[in-house]
Amino acid sequence: MSLPQAQPTPESHPTITLKGVSLGVAAAALTSGWVSYARTGASTSDVNITHLPVAFLGVFMLIAAGNFTYRSMGRAGLSPSELLTILPMGLVAAMIPARGLTGTWLGLMAAPYYLATPENGWIDYIQPNLSTWLFPRNDHGETTWLYEGLPQGVPIPWQVWVMPTFWWLTLIVAGFVVCAAIVVILRKQWVEYERLDYPLITRILDLVDDSEGASGTPKWPELLTGRLFWIGFSFSFGIIAWNIVGFFDTQWPRISLSPLGGRFYACRICPWIITHINPYTIGFGYFVKSEILFSIWAFHMFFIAQVVFLRRTGMQLGGKDIPGRNWGDPVVKWQSLGALFALVVWGLWTARRHLATVFRKAAGRSPEVDDSDEMLPYRTAVICLVTGVVFIALWMAKAGVP
Repeated sequence: MSLPQAQPTPESHPTITLKGVSLGVAAAALTSGWVSYARTGASTSDVNITHLPVAFLGVFMLIAAGNFTYRSMGRAGLSPSELLTILPMGLVAAMIPARGLTGTWLGLMAAPYYLATPENGWIDYIQPNLSTWLFPRNDHGETTWLYEGLPQGVPIPWQVWVMPTFWWLTLIVAGFVVCAAIVVILRKQWVEYERLDYPLITRILDLVDDSEGASGTPKWPELLTGRLFWIGFSFSFGIIAWNIVGFFDTQWPRISLSPLGGRFYACRICPWIITHINPYTIGFGYFVKSEILFSIWAFHMFFIAQVVFLRRTGMQLGGKDIPGRNWGDPVVKWQSLGALFALVVWGLWTARRHLATVFRKAAGRSPEVDDSDEMLPYRTAVICLVTGVVFIALWMAKAGVP
């Protein structure tokens, strides 16, 4: 779904304002703090592992509700464009802390020394091949302290962390630059030509679009006026609220929402089928086209039949099958990877004419092509893409990646 086109508005409501950016930074910081505390502090749940992070969704809904209340009192609140400034900033920020990026990244740097034992052989076979500019050494227990805490009175050993952190950050930034360039290059193909749907974000954009009436007065979003919405909300939120009580009282019965809460095996060699009810999935399915939902169901049945056939015949393709695990079959793993490659190749082939137009514009051979609606000019996007890919390749070569 494309973002709403900017409409002619008064000078007081430019597309991007300092107020919108400031609130976006604040929302990003609050979301990051929430995710980090929930994961490492309170050890409650992962609130940023979904495509629409629950942590930021809660923050954004509070901002939208507060904005509606503020405008209802006749005061100047946030315009739709300012809400749209906050939205992408918070979505990106929510995917960085904990399991999104930093948790895996910091653990990756410290694990080769902290988890090394004489039994696993890492000391003899792994550590001698690690570059000191990418992995902090553990000569005096520096990486051990990351997991177990600093001893009393010992300062943070910044000297062993600064250089590895810097060089890993260059790779991360290069990856973000490449992704942003790809989005700019393919946005028009996805949004305007193929008209792809993004059901998870569509409802959020509807809340933003409906937040202001034609006369500039606040308007209650149409999505929130339907009885069906509130029935669904009551069921899903009721389960969550019920389980919250159990967090403080261990004797309180709990309604399980875990993916492993209900599993059904049709036969001994069949992979398990999830049988529990997931309100989040039901809500997602409500906004997805029936054709796509049927395809998901049909191909999952095909997947189950295929796994049964592979296990019955004993066919394997490297690795070891894990009985009872859906994704334990190496054949299915390689098949899934091949499907991803095929999807990328097919998508690029479908977009070949648009890509040719983009590169002609970047080379200055098609000045008539309009890229004013893009986040970056096509020439800048192509330069960022090429530069980022070259840097990543050189970085990985220097790191010793074959």
